[in-house]
Amino acid sequence: MPEKVYFASMRARDPEQNTISKIHYLFEESGLSGMIDPGDLTATKLHFGEWGNESYIHPVYVRQVVDCVKEAGGRPFLTDSNTLYCGSRANAVDHLCTAVEHGFAYAVFGAPVFIADGLGEETGSMLNFIQSIFRVC
Repeated sequence: MPEKVYFASMRARDPEQNTISKIHYLFEESGLSGMIDPGDLTATKLHFGEWGNESYIHPVYVRQVVDCVKEAGGRPFLTDSNTLYCGSRANAVDHLCTAVEHGFAYAVFGAPVFIADGLGEETGSMLNFIQSIFRVC
């Protein structure tokens, strides 16, 4: 059975139909608010963008999702995982610096950021995990 896909045009015909109001509408229409119980830790998986590019969702829009989670009673946080390639997201320290430089700071969207797979390349990256499996075998 196919999943429902929710869509909102980015065209605004009046001030009430801006992108921010559409994010709130999509959050409610999709039923996400009904999936959050009071006090639930609620992750929003996000791509914070590689240093030097602009291919990530702007923090102003992420703030709307965080606010919706809070309104539903959840305790939101943002998360991403390190990359397998060298770059500005290959370890948690550089990853967090890149996130902040792209505007993903608590003061902007009101939620903490956690890098899901640990602090450094050797402690948490999927590549090192895969390599350790092959060394054991």
